[in-house]
Amino acid sequence: MGFEITLSSDGENLTIAAPKRCTYESWKKSKLLWLSQDYSNVKECSIDFSRTVYIDSSGIGALLTLKELLQDGTEIVCVKMNDRVRSVFDIINISKLFTII
Repeated sequence: MGFEITLSSDGENLTIAAPKRCTYESWKKSKLLWLSQDYSNVKECSIDFSRTVYIDSSGIGALLTLKELLQDGTEIVCVKMNDRVRSVFDIINISKLFTII
């Protein structure tokens, strides 16, 4: 399963449910959908990690691609992140790019 994307009807809120394993395979399944969306009105993006137990460099790369697709100033909030996934963010020092709650 890939990342599940929901864009609000006004285009201002983007919600992403991260898969159980954020890997190259999950990114590959979601890539075309991500790249075909219009993110010009998005003001806030919430990424739900409640199902995620593993994230590798491709999963991180997918999140960085999302960050590039969104307009400057769009808040990206990561929620329900377990300790293991959080430690990956901390180790590679990208936790400062996202709000983690």
